[in-house]
Amino acid sequence: MKKGILIGITTAMILIMSFAVSAAAPNWDITGTWAMDFVLGGDYFHTMTVTLGDFNTFTGAFSGTGFYNPDHSYTWDITGTVSGDDITFHILYTGTNAGYAVDATGTIASDGLSMGGDDATGPGQVFDSWNGIGAALPIVHGCPEGTVTEHVETVTVYPNGNSYVSSSLTNGAIYLIEASGTYRFANWGSDGIADAAYNLRPVVGWVDGSIWAEPYTSWLELWVNNAAVDNWGTFNPSHEYMTAVVGGGTPASFKILDDAYGDNTGSLSADIYYCAPDNDGDDYGSNDCDDTNAAIHPGAADSICDGVDDNCDGTPDDGYVPDNSCFVLSGDCTVGNVASSCSGGVETKCKAYAWTGFFQPVDNLPTLNVVKAGSAIPVKFNLNCNMGLSIFATDPISTKINCVSTASEDTVETTVTAGGSSLNYDPIANQYIYVWKTDKTWAGKCRQLTVTLADGTTHIANFKFK
Repeated sequence: MKKGILIGITTAMILIMSFAVSAAAPNWDITGTWAMDFVLGGDYFHTMTVTLGDFNTFTGAFSGTGFYNPDHSYTWDITGTVSGDDITFHILYTGTNAGYAVDATGTIASDGLSMGGDDATGPGQVFDSWNGIGAALPIVHGCPEGTVTEHVETVTVYPNGNSYVSSSLTNGAIYLIEASGTYRFANWGSDGIADAAYNLRPVVGWVDGSIWAEPYTSWLELWVNNAAVDNWGTFNPSHEYMTAVVGGGTPASFKILDDAYGDNTGSLSADIYYCAPDNDGDDYGSNDCDDTNAAIHPGAADSICDGVDDNCDGTPDDGYVPDNSCFVLSGDCTVGNVASSCSGGVETKCKAYAWTGFFQPVDNLPTLNVVKAGSAIPVKFNLNCNMGLSIFATDPISTKINCVSTASEDTVETTVTAGGSSLNYDPIANQYIYVWKTDKTWAGKCRQLTVTLADGTTHIANFKFK
């Protein structure tokens, strides 16, 4: 007879082993109740129960018992393994129809609320499919991908039967618990030593703390949140073990379980680490002031003048370094040199020249200088001292502008005769004179003269030609 299966697995462990594991480690603890149906030309429903402790969150191995819903005389045992999201199991009938077996493989859904597959066989039978409805708990083997580990606090746990608590753990957040150290639980010379998961006893050596070893004690291990940790992993000579817990908005509690505390000495340490989200992949978590930008995090340079706090210290642009590279342009004459600066996210560029100007006959903005087209205009300015004649980044240029303006106009009273534009320095007036030769075809038009110095600074004046 082909039967569908309802799996009932008792209360799940909250705490989950998080040692480095292979890709085959289980992603789901199927402890809970599952309604499963094997399909072979019809639906066959059963109930199966796996008792507490019969699911190993480290290896994924599980076992249990079951029966056929319409007739409970059809009973069986089940053994299987959860590997990643995959599940494989073997059912062997023990009651009516004893010896009948079903082997199946399938996959647990991404939300943990269902499982199923199309690979199930019995003696001479191939089922169409099988599926189950229930609630699997995700198993955390360490901080999940996309998070970083941050130390929260250390709780010291003494072997006296008392519970020791942490600060409140954020509801729904994932934490790692690292238990370390040893304590003495019996006066047995070099024996009688225990860590969070194992203990050293006379003759037998290091044994699992959850194994009852009469007459010594029934339990010798660190409990977390009033429950035994399902699997701390294999014995670690360094006495360090890790497990994961999901915060519930309350403190975590730690207690060393023993049935005789009178001869105990020493303590264990429980270090709590927060698995902090790292959405931008820059390896910074809760202290990252912008978790959407990998360039912004504690320790970043913050050297760009942009008003952004790149290093999360509360002060934007505090890594900005003033630039004085333009000073080399001035040679031995350094009067007026000004390094770049940053204020309010706005950078003032490095200045090699202490510009003053324009001087008459040219008026500065916003005045519109009126001049006859074709004339040569002496454009005068001061750089504080003689910087030589290689002061322009490029020759001054003029571009056409709209003559419609509310700016006042002023006629250029002085022009010179020149065959072309030229630059000279007047040591008596301590002024540069750029003779700008205009074009007769500019009559009736307006133009803007731009003087760009070798330090990158620009200076402009507007003209109207008649």
